[in-house]
Amino acid sequence: MTSVEQARSVARTANLRSVVPGGGFDRAVSLNAAAVGVDISPFVDLTMFDMTLAVFRPHPHAGFSAVTYMFEESPGSFRNRWTSGPDEVIGPGAIHWTRAGSGMMHEEVPTVSGVPCRGVQMFVKLHPDHELDEPKAFHLDADEIDEVPLAGGGRVRVLAGRHAGVVSRLGVPDEVTLLDVHLAPDGAVELNAEAAWNAFVLLRSGSIEVGGRELLANSAATFHGDGDTVRLRSRTGAQLLFGTGRHAGPEVAAGSFILSTRERLADAQRRFAEGAMGDLEPSF
Repeated sequence: MTSVEQARSVARTANLRSVVPGGGFDRAVSLNAAAVGVDISPFVDLTMFDMTLAVFRPHPHAGFSAVTYMFEESPGSFRNRWTSGPDEVIGPGAIHWTRAGSGMMHEEVPTVSGVPCRGVQMFVKLHPDHELDEPKAFHLDADEIDEVPLAGGGRVRVLAGRHAGVVSRLGVPDEVTLLDVHLAPDGAVELNAEAAWNAFVLLRSGSIEVGGRELLANSAATFHGDGDTVRLRSRTGAQLLFGTGRHAGPEVAAGSFILSTRERLADAQRRFAEGAMGDLEPSF
């Protein structure tokens, strides 16, 4: 663990907001800027879910990346479908990063109806220079995600970006880091977070101490830009997601479109109405 000069202080903490997006969800809790009262760009929204049945029929995305990470112990998996590439199965421990760019149609459903799928879906805004790029998808199966062991039995799964010299094989060009951190009881970790980048912790289970505060499961913390590292410690053991990234600029959203200007948003809506984002037959 590399020593650094200054640890970032906590800006805000918040309990995750329960959401009920459809009858196929047993549970869903969400984190967004409104919940924490600070900007977490380029991350827009993160929702941890327990899902057993298909909910969302094919729908359009433009201007951002829709990211699904299935937790390792998930009994079920997702089938990911989109208009510009092959189907993918997002199995336990896998990540799929769909960079919608100029626009595409998208559908994700449980591979086997009725089998619980446990994971997190994230919306990550693209920088204005890239929000109209051609759609592209990035995928890693569980055994392709590199891990960094921690003292005392903990580990860090490097989903995107880098940690402790390990670079994710996902290959996403966006300036983001996303880590799945597992702390053993009485474990600790130091995570790089450039002062110019936003950063957050989303705690799934256990408890952690950060910046003199204690966080419990289903809560989150954001940070001031007053240092270049985030230090976490857990007496009980914990699992959390850590995200950091460069601010993606202005945000104008409507439905499943997130662009940087009203003109680009209106153009995306027009192109969708004209069928320019392709066609995807519902799977259910």
